[in-house]
Amino acid sequence: MALLVASAHSSYANLITNGDFELPAVTTGTFNILTSSQLTGWTISNQIGLTSTTYAENGATNSIQNYMNAFNAQSGNQSVDLTGDHNQGPTDGIQQIISTIAGGQYRMTFWVGNAYNGGLPYPGIAIVDVQIGGVDFGDFTNTDTSLGYVNWRQFSIDFSAASTETLIAFYNATPPYFAPGIENNWSGLDNVAVNSVPGPIVGGGVPGMVLASGGLLAWWRRRRLFRVDPLPEHAKSTWTASHR
Repeated sequence: MALLVASAHSSYANLITNGDFELPAVTTGTFNILTSSQLTGWTISNQIGLTSTTYAENGATNSIQNYMNAFNAQSGNQSVDLTGDHNQGPTDGIQQIISTIAGGQYRMTFWVGNAYNGGLPYPGIAIVDVQIGGVDFGDFTNTDTSLGYVNWRQFSIDFSAASTETLIAFYNATPPYFAPGIENNWSGLDNVAVNSVPGPIVGGGVPGMVLASGGLLAWWRRRRLFRVDPLPEHAKSTWTASHR
């Protein structure tokens, strides 16, 4: 029974390595260009920026055009800028291969950061292209703004794994120019997670079929049967996307 409990809990662990981009640790208050395998757990396409949450531009103390008070992370002390140095275009990105179960249902959550200073080079739009298992899931756009700071918006994607290994990839889709002469130099990414979608666990016949989220322990203690509903339609589909 203890072995089955351990399996239930481990199946919901984050499958992404370094999803909050805290490694490697950079000097506080700096913006750093990374290439190749310099981002722990990820492979970099072309280049990306790794940014300290206290990094500011022009030593700004007020939120006015051409200034940023801070490129604040969504989680922890660091976040990724997929545009790299200025904006290198759609070749900038990161990839990671995770272990999955063929046919298994998974949910990926991530945050897109939009830097805004009321002008250039941060006019207030950030777009990230997402690919899972070689399938392009499209662009995820954040136009929410917080003057002088990075505004973060969460998105989620439900998907079914096609094999025992699944490639997760994020690419810069923010156009280099918001309008003629107006640069756009930020496409933030932070707090990436992939988890199994909760579902029933089979063990010990019908009494062993209980909900994974703590239901197994409840059955063991109380010797009661739990009704298990089928997976919701969104969990059965190949993928769905949502944001909040």
